[in-house]
Amino acid sequence: MEYIFFLFCILLFYYDMFKAPNVYSKKKLIIGNGLGILLSFVLFIISPFIVYLFCKITNNPNIDINYTEQISIKFLMAFLIIFFYNFFIFLFADNLVDNIVGFHKKYNASNSNKKPIKFVFKNKDKIKNYYKILFFITSIFMFYAVWFKME
Repeated sequence: MEYIFFLFCILLFYYDMFKAPNVYSKKKLIIGNGLGILLSFVLFIISPFIVYLFCKITNNPNIDINYTEQISIKFLMAFLIIFFYNFFIFLFADNLVDNIVGFHKKYNASNSNKKPIKFVFKNKDKIKNYYKILFFITSIFMFYAVWFKME
């Protein structure tokens, strides 16, 4: 069951980071991830009851209240990783690259043909995608730790 949740978290994170910016505006993404952070805590409060009821409905004798508590904590951690990470990326990291480019266009226009600045101007979107890929890879390690190494 943890494998399914692990893959679900990776797919949700991938969608939120790479696909959602093509569909929604940056403002909606920031608000959505902020609400996701708050709803994660609500889910944490409700999830033990949901998991416990699911276990009773399926008549699974191997699952007890301690297991439901572990699963609810893992869900909280996984959703917080998804929403905090993406909130950070959309709020700070994207703006960081945009602010650097904007600063150099406004105050350093005379040097815009020189090597490092010219490279950043040409490859602004590629730079954003590279750090998003880096964040995505680190999130996979964090999800692995949450679902398979956390007791």
